[in-house]
Amino acid sequence: MDKLPIFTIGDSHAVWSFTLEGKRWDRITYCLRIAEPYSWTMHRVGRDSVDFTSIGFPTDSIMLLSFGWIDVHYHIEKQIKKGRDEDEIMNTLINNYIAVAVGNRSLGQKHIGLLSIIPTVRSQCDPSNPTTGSAADLCIYYTAKMNALLKQRCQENKLLYLNLYDTYRNEDGSMKEEFSDGNIHLKTLKYHDQCFDEMLASYACLK
Repeated sequence: MDKLPIFTIGDSHAVWSFTLEGKRWDRITYCLRIAEPYSWTMHRVGRDSVDFTSIGFPTDSIMLLSFGWIDVHYHIEKQIKKGRDEDEIMNTLINNYIAVAVGNRSLGQKHIGLLSIIPTVRSQCDPSNPTTGSAADLCIYYTAKMNALLKQRCQENKLLYLNLYDTYRNEDGSMKEEFSDGNIHLKTLKYHDQCFDEMLASYACLK
């Protein structure tokens, strides 16, 4: 497994979580950010039942999907304010997202998985968006809850799960400042090898 090519597909974190000083991490074969002009959401992937195998990556490879950051920071709270239940929103998002991953596996992608949602950078929240003050605490809370559900669903469906979240967060769930690029992305690969080895070991136990 550790010799297979690895492809990451998704929002900006699919690229910047594996890039340091403009250079892609050598364990990743290719990173693809999907944007028209902005990154796609977990909601859109699930709604549209996206076929990622149509991109043309080798089927005998590891494909990791990276979505959810935008949903956590901008859309969950909006849906709650429209009267929807928090648990219903999150379970709908994740169940539809998982269905896409499982569907892509049935289309021939041998090894497919999900990347955890990256922790929120508390001190870098833009005053013009809803991630400041108590809203930042909400994003941190939503991220923790969504990641717990993602991990559980991946285990249940025998999908890979790359857990960068637990490694790069503070106890309160926010991103550790020393690992932040000063914006919303990671600036380090310090513990990536550990996270990948744990992912592959956990996946082997599910097979």
